Amino acid sequence: PRTGRKLEVMASSAIYTRISLDAEGEALGVARQEADCRELAARSGFDVVAVFSDNDTGASTRSRKKSRPAYTDMLQRARAGEFEVIVAYSNSRLTRRPLELEELITLYEQHGVRISTVVSGNDDLSTADGRMVARIKASVDAAEVERTAERVARKHLESAREGKPVSGTRPFGWQDGGREVKADEAELIRE
Repeated sequence: PRTGRKLEVMASSAIYTRISLDAEGEALGVARQEADCRELAARSGFDVVAVFSDNDTGASTRSRKKSRPAYTDMLQRARAGEFEVIVAYSNSRLTRRPLELEELITLYEQHGVRISTVVSGNDDLSTADGRMVARIKASVDAAEVERTAERVARKHLESAREGKPVSGTRPFGWQDGGREVKADEAELIRE
């Protein structure tokens, strides 16, 4: 017998998580993002059918690791129709590259895949204004990466001029701190 109620169909979704730096390799940041995304999916009535995660991987044009295999796989599977919504913690977790945003807009236009985020809101990619807002956010994200790179480069230049070691990976041939020679490695350099 019919009760007069409509059968609700849950939209299928995929969660994407990414964190730029995970020095300890414990994946705690992406785990927190996934938990928040699962809460959003539950509130929104999305059925999570896949989770994609790029841990310890940047998303900007200045990233040391340019490849994001989980992101690439997610896009391929979205194009194949495996899910209708991509859930991410924020727009900047998906991408900090304006060209990649254009790819997400095309994904929406050609396949209807929507983007839903925990903290960045949900830009309506079906309207000119919605796409404009998404593009502005992507520009702001890209600019922040560039400003950070400028500040870091300036600090490194200042340190170099003052004869101070630049933080980061220990240079081969030097002790931690970058002021004393590491004898065994220095010998290899001389060879």
